[in-house]
Amino acid sequence: MNSKERKLNKFYDSIEHSLSTIAYYCVHLLTILLFILSSFNIIPQYNLIYPISSLNNMFIQSINCYCFFCIEYFLIKCKNTSKNKISFRYYSFKRTGYCKICCKEKYFRVHHCRTCNSCTLRMDHHCSWMNCCIGLHNIRYFYLFLLYGTIVTITNFRKIVLILYYRSFIPNFSFVPSLVGLCISFSCGISLLILLLVQTIFISFNCTTIECLQFISSLSSGLIFKNKFKKSLWKNWCEAFLVEDHQWQLPIKFLPFN
Repeated sequence: MNSKERKLNKFYDSIEHSLSTIAYYCVHLLTILLFILSSFNIIPQYNLIYPISSLNNMFIQSINCYCFFCIEYFLIKCKNTSKNKISFRYYSFKRTGYCKICCKEKYFRVHHCRTCNSCTLRMDHHCSWMNCCIGLHNIRYFYLFLLYGTIVTITNFRKIVLILYYRSFIPNFSFVPSLVGLCISFSCGISLLILLLVQTIFISFNCTTIECLQFISSLSSGLIFKNKFKKSLWKNWCEAFLVEDHQWQLPIKFLPFN
């Protein structure tokens, strides 16, 4: 590769990094915007259609705040968790060599990301929206971000549809907040739900996006692809959520601060 090609690749990488950074902050902005709409427009209008006590309203608002907090928390943790949190010796396999790019020790399921310019253990993919690699160090945070995001968007979408249908019962009703919330919750909800289902399948079978593509490629080539990492369903989830000794703690790992 000559100097001109290297400069061109460096330019493309900088553009990709800038766009990914913008996308990451857009996710934060959409989350905050939907939280404001949900707390100050969607829930109050929904309560006009289906009246509830002030105590129940406080409970619903608290749950709403908790879910949005979890979205922001897991989004930030997914982005900022260091890859060095997980040792490359996490798997009891022999070294397969050294990375040709960063010269680090190479093990099974370790892949080098050109965008991040570093190796990732159990690399699933590079997420452009979060501007980071998804691997063993942050797959739990990524999955829980998808889970809470799907719950919030689907819940708000349902409420907005009912608000629009029964809008005649709401005094001084305005279409703008409801339509904005509807667009955000629908578009984001579909994307999050698809990603959530895909990651649920991958974690259940102890598979990654890269390995799935290798499996598809082997089918087209007539080869047999065997997943040597697959264990029981419970152990697969424990491994993805980094639960080693006390496997009964797995349900607790679905909460923040664990």
